[in-house]
Amino acid sequence: MPQGDGRSRVDEQQLHPEERRDPLEQRAGVRQLFWHQGESGEGEEWQVTLKTTADRYPELESHLIAEHTWDNPEVTAVPLVGGSAAYLEWLSRTTAAAHGGSAP
Repeated sequence: MPQGDGRSRVDEQQLHPEERRDPLEQRAGVRQLFWHQGESGEGEEWQVTLKTTADRYPELESHLIAEHTWDNPEVTAVPLVGGSAAYLEWLSRTTAAAHGGSAP
């Protein structure tokens, strides 16, 4: 999330209000080269990866876009095509429990 000092950082309450507990990874100092509004640019951003289920993604995407200060933030989904059974079970259980549900 962009901040006034030109850097970006994640505000935990923005991404994780009490009812939202999707696992989060944050990387600082990601160099970005881009084309925006008719010109090229370069900058340093923070990259945030949130892990959730396909069923939960639309709600998470809506939340991120609503809370972001940019008009068109980079919010994308990358499918998880595999993983250890124990990890996938944990992810399902964690995201379901955080939202009042139960894991399948």
